[in-house]
Amino acid sequence: MVYIISASGNTVDISEDNYLISITSPADSSVVVRAVPVNMHGLDNVHGMFVREMAGNRVGAEVSLGKGGSISVVNYAEEMHVELQSMTQEMIQLRVNCTDPAGRIMAFNLDNTSLMLQEMDRIGIHYDGTPMACVDDPELVFNATRATCWISQQTREQAQVMMYIPEFSEHTIDIVVESDEATEVPTTTETGVPGFEAIIAVLCLVLTGYVSKKVNK
Repeated sequence: MVYIISASGNTVDISEDNYLISITSPADSSVVVRAVPVNMHGLDNVHGMFVREMAGNRVGAEVSLGKGGSISVVNYAEEMHVELQSMTQEMIQLRVNCTDPAGRIMAFNLDNTSLMLQEMDRIGIHYDGTPMACVDDPELVFNATRATCWISQQTREQAQVMMYIPEFSEHTIDIVVESDEATEVPTTTETGVPGFEAIIAVLCLVLTGYVSKKVNK
């Protein structure tokens, strides 16, 4: 799927000839073409919202991370700069800065070569060193006024992170692997009433003696 956005708001003409798509736009206008990442299936509504924010000039950059520390950055704002600080199988650390202080939305595309997730692991986000509680609804990111994140993580094979950064100078974003193992519920051993067992034992002895006397008679 491909989205074509006229950044200037002008009408553009799109034609197709033998799989070749041509776009004609007015002079001094700009057009953005965004193809949905090939490994991000089933997120059509999220991609639609992301493109809507691109048209509104609220998106800073889209970052794709892969094997061996590979990184591909598409800047949708000229003032945005993204730098990969470090990348291991457990953590990806990015430094982002922008000379425009206005808040921006950012997207991060991950595949199974970016981080190593085990069966009970999940992805977490740290913003300037502080863990974030990501929301379940991506719409909350696009309408946010404070730092907010959403993680698709449909499978261990792929994940997409959407994040809103409310103001800019310079920030660090850590994408980390966190254990999501279920906490064992401690089992409790039932304890008897103090002294109750001793009382039962005494009663048993008394009854045994009484029965023995009856038999001997």
